[in-house]
Parts: sequence; structure tokens; C-alpha cells
Amino acid sequence: MPLSIVQPARLPSPAVARVLRGYGINPADPALLDRLRLTPAGNLREILGSSTKIRKGERAGILSTVAYLSPSTEAGVNTCPLAGRCAAQCIRDVGRMTFAQSARSRVMKTLLWHLYPEAFLSQLRGEALRHARKAERAGMVPAIRLNGTSDILWERTPIVEELISLGIRPYDYTKIDPVKRMRHAAPEYHLTFSVDEKPGSIDTAERYLRVGGNAAIVIQSEDGSTLADAKKAQAVLLDRGSWRGFPVISGDETDWRPGDPAGHVVVLHAKGPAVRDISGFVQRVTL
Repeated sequence: MPLSIVQPARLPSPAVARVLRGYGINPADPALLDRLRLTPAGNLREILGSSTKIRKGERAGILSTVAYLSPSTEAGVNTCPLAGRCAAQCIRDVGRMTFAQSARSRVMKTLLWHLYPEAFLSQLRGEALRHARKAERAGMVPAIRLNGTSDILWERTPIVEELISLGIRPYDYTKIDPVKRMRHAAPEYHLTFSVDEKPGSIDTAERYLRVGGNAAIVIQSEDGSTLADAKKAQAVLLDRGSWRGFPVISGDETDWRPGDPAGHVVVLHAKGPAVRDISGFVQRVTL
């Protein structure tokens, strides 16, 4: 296969260059595009994937897929501009996302998006179309979560409306003010605000909840430090039925957030390193 000689849309920054060299890739390689989009075996690296939680939506007739890019500055470029303590607690530290192969895949896809955005979007369109056709054959609703482990403003690109035109429902979590984001996004793009430890985060969540949006919180018991403690805290809070005066629902039964009732708080139990978090990112619940 002949190599693709395409100039990147932007030159690799020193931080990106260091990441590339760490993976044995020359930042000045004229075939850099292929180094990013192909696996070491020469196969096209797919942008969209899945997870156990993503697949839970199938019980409700939703066929979802997700793009797992590098969180925070893992790839040398910041994909989560408002990331706080969650950057150290990210879902990438849970389960299969910790494998070296998964990390390489995230980084390569992220740098493909950053350095060759047109090539990235072109591939994403093709994968989205195949996903829509697969869902149609299965008699299911197709959905795509673009920010599985990132917080990119996809509404500033054509991809969100293109997905909608294919009958695909895009949805994401975000730490960026969703009221402001939705001013520039199609109403079909469902955003769930993710509460963290930063000043004003809870205020932003409450404003969004009051206009019918949804906000997600990660919880642990007041003195808990284990997964069992976190699950117990979630059960107690769900039984109480509210958080700061807003009704609550579980966020762990499925990842399909557009199916959540409006104005509800999505309760997620802490996982991985987050079970011991005391920064304020994880909300502590008195049992």
C-alpha cells in the first residue's frame, strides 16, 4: 500500500512531538497521517468503539457507539479544557482502558483529529453511516457518544448535524456550561452536565436542571473508600429520591442519557481511583 503524503493542518507542538516520539514516531515523517490512522499491523484504526455500559442501551432498543479519545493532555493536546481533579480519576483508569494498546489507540486517534481534522471527520462519517445501517437492520435507534473520554465542542464542526441527518442521536457528558453550548448546537444533541469540584460547578448544574437539563454527579459515602461503599451510597441516595432538591435517577443502568427524564440528577457511583477521592470531585453522601 503506498503511503499517504499529506501535510497536517497544523505542525505538531513540542508537547505533541514528545508524545509521538514516545511511541517511536517521527513528528516530521511525511507519512505521519498513515502512522496515526493505521495500526502497527497496517489496519485502519477505527474511531468508534463500545463498552459494557454502552451496550446496556440495547435493552431499550438503542444501538450506541462511542469515540474514546485521549482525556485531558494525555496526547499532548488538551481535549478537556475544564478538566479538574477528574483528569486523575478518569474512566480511562478503569477496566480495559488501562491497557497499553488502548492508550496508544486513544493517542493516535486524538492526534489524527488534532493534526488531520478533515481525514478524521471523513473517517468518522463513514463509520457513522455503517453504524446507522447496522442499527436499521437490527430495528434499533442509532446513537453516538462523541466524547467518551474527552470534552470537545463538536457542535462547532459539521459532524453533529451530519449525524442527525443520518438519523443518529448524538449525546455527551460535558463540564463546559451546557446552557451556553446549546445556544450553538442542534436541539437533538443531548448534553448532560458533569459536576466536579471547581467553584461554580454546582451552581451551573442547578441552572441547567432548572431549565430542564440533566446533571451527573459521582458519589461515595461520607467515609467510604471502596467500590462497595460507593454502591451503597448510590442506593441510599436513589432511595431518598433527591439531591439538593432535584429528583435523581441511576446513571449506571445504561449510558443512554437522552432517555433520562428532564431536570433529573444522574447518580453515578465512584469507580476505580475515584472511590478514594476527597478533592470534592466525588460528592460525599451521609448515609
